[in-house]
Amino acid sequence: KKNNDKNQVSIDENLFKGNNIINEWINFLTLDIKKDNIYINHLNSVKIRLLKKKTRNVKTIDQCKYLGIMFIDDNKLNEWETIILNYLYFTSEEFSLKIFCTNHNINQIKNMFYENNIKNINMVELPSDKIKDKRKFIYSKYFYENIDHEKCLFLDKNSLIINKFNESFFYYDLIGCSLVDKNGLIHDNINKYFFNIVPINSFGFTILNIKYCELISNKLKQDDILTDSDFLFSYYLQLNKSFFNTKIANIFESNKFCSKYYCLKNTLCLYNFNKYNDLNKINLMYNIHLDNIDKL
Repeated sequence: KKNNDKNQVSIDENLFKGNNIINEWINFLTLDIKKDNIYINHLNSVKIRLLKKKTRNVKTIDQCKYLGIMFIDDNKLNEWETIILNYLYFTSEEFSLKIFCTNHNINQIKNMFYENNIKNINMVELPSDKIKDKRKFIYSKYFYENIDHEKCLFLDKNSLIINKFNESFFYYDLIGCSLVDKNGLIHDNINKYFFNIVPINSFGFTILNIKYCELISNKLKQDDILTDSDFLFSYYLQLNKSFFNTKIANIFESNKFCSKYYCLKNTLCLYNFNKYNDLNKINLMYNIHLDNIDKL
């Protein structure tokens, strides 16, 4: 609308009525909401399939060659249940599972295992603040002195294993999701840390050599260990690679292990895949996952 004052422009009040504002925000946010819904719906489809199959035997930690670790700090147990069932389905009986949880959800988690007739899951109850600062917690003595396995697989509820687990990945002291996106770029906030260093995530879906948690913690004060530093282990391990004599995966192997940005049907795991890809690619990879469940 025009105003008599040439220096002013009248605003159409209808554009700012409640429903119009809400609709604009819904249009803006719809894509991400739809992607999140697709992931939840996919987990539901996975769960339905897996519950029809016999859950494999789970041996105690001391009987297994490999150890999976999960930090459960919320009550979204429907999602966690699917991730756990999926983990057990795509791994062999050489994999056990250790769960760190809180007094707020430990009984619910125990009930979940009871209902699924899953035994021998090692559970450790921690104060809520320890769980929420899990990126600091893995550098604490309480953690690394109570893990007997040399290397462990870390998973969270965005870790969607879609292929049978290839145990040869445990050759590495560090392998995780590549931080290089589809344009060959590393996020600006961390690019400076990975100059001449392989940009690999060290949290989420990752295999880590636990002894380096202690070595890194000895080099750092706890205040230097940022709670949001998914790449901290990767950065310090590679910075001292010659001293530690470590085996670190390259980008090619990392993408075979875990994919965040790429449609790789033979990748072992999709990590936060729905956050970084369009709906066609998401549906393509989710269908591959469902097909693999039906085939095995």
